[in-house]
Amino acid sequence: MSNTAFRTSSTNPITNQPPSASLVILRSDSDSESTTVTVFGTVAGVPDTEALAVAGRLEKVSTDAFTAIVQGSAGTTPSGNILAYSSGTSAIGDITALLNPSDGATITIGLAGNTQVYRFKTTLASAYDVQIGADATATMLSFKRAINADGTAGTDYFTGTLASPYLSATVATTVMTVTDRVACNRQLAWTFTESASNFAKRVPKAGVDGTLLFSLSPTVDTAATSLLFSTEDRLTDTLPALMTATSVTVSVGGGRSSYRIYNELAIKVTFQSSTDQIHWYDTAEGELTLSADTTTFANFTLPTEFLRMKVTENLNTSDSVVDARVIY
Repeated sequence: MSNTAFRTSSTNPITNQPPSASLVILRSDSDSESTTVTVFGTVAGVPDTEALAVAGRLEKVSTDAFTAIVQGSAGTTPSGNILAYSSGTSAIGDITALLNPSDGATITIGLAGNTQVYRFKTTLASAYDVQIGADATATMLSFKRAINADGTAGTDYFTGTLASPYLSATVATTVMTVTDRVACNRQLAWTFTESASNFAKRVPKAGVDGTLLFSLSPTVDTAATSLLFSTEDRLTDTLPALMTATSVTVSVGGGRSSYRIYNELAIKVTFQSSTDQIHWYDTAEGELTLSADTTTFANFTLPTEFLRMKVTENLNTSDSVVDARVIY
């Protein structure tokens, strides 16, 4: 009789850790990307997770600043390659008023396929209308306030104008400096166009990506530190806080087998069987809810060729001990 401890794959580990507390920036190279990537790690000294919806080639940035990453996992198979970076350097550009815009003049700013039209008006009428002032300096102050949504709605810009999700702005007389809200090297091109020749424009440039943290692809939808659920002394933590995982395949030879699990903290697990290691099905045991500080031992109902274990729920906010083995 033999026993084998379940372990997770080391083929796609976390590449690097954030150099300091950092937002996580996700980028896909696929225009049709539509998935949610959950980042597992440590935020302000406490284990935490954040789910980020990645759509197309537009970068997505976390709201949490992570100091450590233990796993990145896509909810559905990515259509392209997704790279995760720490914060880098934001691109900077500027827009200079050459003259005070006339009533109805427009300027479009943003990233390719993700732009916003601002219209300059003597009388505000709709969202993203910018108040034309007595001179170009006054108008540019209203324009800056519209981009940041930090002025007075109904005075500087029309009610309903939201802050640009891509740029923040500062202004000095007629020169408005715009800074990318995401500190990275954008893969989509910046768009600065206008209906008249009112402005001198320099699109944001010199953005730099931060440290590459992990990568996902259409064939590898999870990046994680390799785990080995083997600790006979039951003293060594083997399952990071909040982390779920799927083990690599264990070949049990087509006969009947058993499992034994010790778990320090409560978790849920499922076993899956396969004959070709491509198609996987939950075993008859279904999802098991394992109470804290217990050892669970049982025989599988049916014989199987290949087995793997999935940690389907781990709500624990501290690392814990798991020793999980198949006996055959």
